Amino acid sequence: MRNKKSLILIVTICGLIMFLSRCISVEKSNDPRGNVYAGSLTCRQCHQSIYDTYTSTAHYKSTRPASDKNVLGSFHNGQNVFAYDEHTKMMMEHRDSGMFQALYVNGKEKEAHRFDLTFGLRHAQTFLYWEGNKSFELPVSYFIPAASWVASPGFSATHVNFKRFIGRTCYECHSSFIDSKLNQSPQGIEEVLDKTTLINGIDCERCHGPAVNHVNFHLAYPGAKEAKYIIKSASLTRQQKLDACAVCHSGNDKQKEISAFKFKMGDTLANFFLPWAPHRKTTEFDVHGNQYQLLSESKCFLQSKVMTCGTCHDPHTNVVTDLSMYSNKCVSCHNEVEHRSLKMDAAMKNTIKTNCIDCHMPEQPSRIFAFQLSGSTEKAAYLLRTHKIAVYPVIKQ
Repeated sequence: MRNKKSLILIVTICGLIMFLSRCISVEKSNDPRGNVYAGSLTCRQCHQSIYDTYTSTAHYKSTRPASDKNVLGSFHNGQNVFAYDEHTKMMMEHRDSGMFQALYVNGKEKEAHRFDLTFGLRHAQTFLYWEGNKSFELPVSYFIPAASWVASPGFSATHVNFKRFIGRTCYECHSSFIDSKLNQSPQGIEEVLDKTTLINGIDCERCHGPAVNHVNFHLAYPGAKEAKYIIKSASLTRQQKLDACAVCHSGNDKQKEISAFKFKMGDTLANFFLPWAPHRKTTEFDVHGNQYQLLSESKCFLQSKVMTCGTCHDPHTNVVTDLSMYSNKCVSCHNEVEHRSLKMDAAMKNTIKTNCIDCHMPEQPSRIFAFQLSGSTEKAAYLLRTHKIAVYPVIKQ
């Protein structure tokens, strides 16, 4: 009996040590956002399926260290050139210390900077390099629809510029955190980033809030079924759910009073901006970045009391390219629409049953971004699907 009690005591102590070691590892978090953040990898121990699918999404991969694996453009001879003119060329090159954009004038190298960060995944990729604790955008990007190196958005296709500074504002929607401060310099006040604090991509805690208390509670009480100390979408109002997406999908033209890094699901987004932002017309909203405004002026949205971004999008999975899936969402409310005004053959009748999207949310060119192809005077349109659900004119082929 004594041996049995001793064995039980030893097992209990070992179990307690293992539990405490797990808790302590979370409580001693070195997350740059603060010690109440556990780090997204801790989520996987209980939410493996959701975590593994989320890590393949464009949100999670919105910022990544540049590598052969995630820079999509070709570095092969003949496919690694962006020509500004017959004398001036940017070459994408592999070197011992990484991948570089190297500027050549009349065959001589003038300047070169390394691919350090990748922004973007689905439509286009642009790249940043570090110079101390400042990040700068590289002048050549990769445009996926054209499978081509292009002049970065807003960059000249005839003059090279390596000095476009990328500050915290850009990271606020392309990453989960980076610390910054303002320094006095001979040139005036300048922003300095702390690159050691960068958390790439949009991680779990960017949306669900700090998770140390949540993790520790559920490690201590593994049988608890109700999620504690974490923000859940189901507990939010409609506007709170919309604001959680709108923090990055409502444009970046408003003057922020508080950093978007401080926004957590459940906060009121209006409190983050200065109150004097002018009202804009729908026609001024761009398909890039103004998804919330375009959706909120759609009749479907205005006539619904429950429609949110999550009605069509699951943020934990990759954006679905099968338009029939989205069309099923439409048909769930519009199951009696007959399209009597359209002249339809058999093929068209079948199409409208499975594809509402191309007609009512067509792809449109961004007025903000366009990509200049090498050796061309024309810009390649950056097409994105509008989020204003409406009846659009039929375009004759």
